[in-house]
Amino acid sequence: MISCPTGSIRTEQPLRKTREVLDAFPIPVHKHLPHVFHLGYHSPKSFGAASYFLTGKEKARPFNVMYDSPRYSSRLAKVLESAGGVQLMVLSHKDDVADHARWKERFPAMTRVMHKQDVRGPLSWPYIDMTDVEMQLEGEGPWCVAEGLKVVYTPGHSSGSITLIADGAQTGGDGVAFTGDHLALSGRLGRLDGFARYSEDTELQADSMLKLVAEDVLWILPGHGRRTRFENSDGRKKQLQQAAEQYRNDPRGQSDFQDFLQVRLALANEYKEAVKHQRLRASGSWDIQDPTLRQESRRGLGLGRIKLRQNNTRAYLAAVVNEQSRQRREANWAPSFQLDDVKLAETAQRISKNDAEYSIQRAQRDHEDVCKELVMCKKLAEPEDPAEDELLVEQPEQEPIPPTSDDSDVGSPQQRGEGFGMKRVPSVALVDREEEKCDEDDDEDGTSSVASAASSVRQPDKTKGFGLSKEILHDHGLRATGRKDDAVCESNSRLDSRRTMSHTDLTNVKSLR
Repeated sequence: MISCPTGSIRTEQPLRKTREVLDAFPIPVHKHLPHVFHLGYHSPKSFGAASYFLTGKEKARPFNVMYDSPRYSSRLAKVLESAGGVQLMVLSHKDDVADHARWKERFPAMTRVMHKQDVRGPLSWPYIDMTDVEMQLEGEGPWCVAEGLKVVYTPGHSSGSITLIADGAQTGGDGVAFTGDHLALSGRLGRLDGFARYSEDTELQADSMLKLVAEDVLWILPGHGRRTRFENSDGRKKQLQQAAEQYRNDPRGQSDFQDFLQVRLALANEYKEAVKHQRLRASGSWDIQDPTLRQESRRGLGLGRIKLRQNNTRAYLAAVVNEQSRQRREANWAPSFQLDDVKLAETAQRISKNDAEYSIQRAQRDHEDVCKELVMCKKLAEPEDPAEDELLVEQPEQEPIPPTSDDSDVGSPQQRGEGFGMKRVPSVALVDREEEKCDEDDDEDGTSSVASAASSVRQPDKTKGFGLSKEILHDHGLRATGRKDDAVCESNSRLDSRRTMSHTDLTNVKSLR
């Protein structure tokens, strides 16, 4: 409810937790920016834009700055009063002025700064009076409004858009550019963007992006879009120059969308070729939520609700998911992460071609190994020597332990090693580690899966009544899907019938322990 910028989500009775969360604002933006805070209280008048608060260096003579206007709240006003009030309000452009007049009433000594090109009267859109703003900038600047604070004229999104530059002395850490709607990290494109759909002049806005190349900043804190942090000054120059060039040549990001479609098509074709293999049949389809969102390609191409048969395509999907999961873990998908310049086509070629070929071979080899083990189990279950049969200790059949949930292997993204609601596909390395752990536990307890120590042959563990040993299941990470045609069947001479492992019998390897 608090995150809703328009306050449309409400409850019939006030919630205590809501008040507790509201009292937490303003919240620090980052530990490396101890003097910069996110005010919260987004206003529908500014389309939910974020506003920021910059505290002064000296507590005795505070000089606090508010960048863009949040929704007025007496609770927030009391917090700001306790911090020394607000001496300066910088309004980035006409769209994000919101309740600036009410904040002026609360802090009469506050000076509002805005470019004259965006000053509007009450009869002009957005129908908020701005004519009484104290400091109306003219020309192209830049302007030094206070020590360590500079205003840069960055038109394009609007004719009077301005960016506030705060140096490290003001922020207590790295330099920051408060960009408003001028520049932000786009989640759709995965790069810095100016949101051409809402721009008045994209050519002018691209030129304005280049003005920030010379500024000593590492952070971009926008009104809309995602925050980002540059690694160093060279990274800032490179990314800003690339952003300006891409925005000038392709403002809407249509070429990125075409790259996305090409990558999706390449992976889909590789997938179709893989499932044509004799032992790589599959059911289900690629479920990509929205092909217009390029972050889906960065997030594993929206593998989502893929329904594949238990062992036939496990290795192939593991290669794809593990590669994408590794990239997500390295990136951590934090707001401050800046995507690299690796082409999606190269990523698709590396994942879909090299890994797929290896995975197909591995899946076929796993299948052959499983078949060999099943034949061996059948021979062990039917000993030819009666004397040897007496040495076998028959273990009573136990009722299988049903899983607590169908999604028992689904946890938080940090627990699963992956993100975005994707189910983990067990890799061979994971299965090997589980097997080693199981063997160590058996050695410590003085027990093993051998039916009898006196027997010279190794017997399968039939405690679950499957006729399959734990070792086989651990070796190959078999998982049941609950479908009859997907089930693994094995002849069981003890039961004189074919036992089918259903979903309640076997969900994952852990349920067999």
